Amino acid sequence: MTRELAKRIENYVRQLPTLQACHQAIQELYPELKVRWTKIYGRRWSHVWGDETSMFSAGRRVQINEGWGIVLDEPCPIPEPELTQMVQVLKDYLK
Repeated sequence: MTRELAKRIENYVRQLPTLQACHQAIQELYPELKVRWTKIYGRRWSHVWGDETSMFSAGRRVQINEGWGIVLDEPCPIPEPELTQMVQVLKDYLK
């Protein structure tokens, strides 16, 4: 999964900003997953990109690094080990 995600991000990053490239790659691999990208400011997670239809519903927060996170709608269709691998790949792109 990590190799496939990284490959797709690399393809899109040539045409799109990095955040949008990551989003597009994840949506292709997990079309049923609703992802909201956030900037993290201390305890506040501020929506930047992604599924705005579920913006006001609670979701699972996953921190990528100190400045970036994603909010996933529950139930998350990705198994925990796969989600951990996905975060590792995203860390390489969102610095």
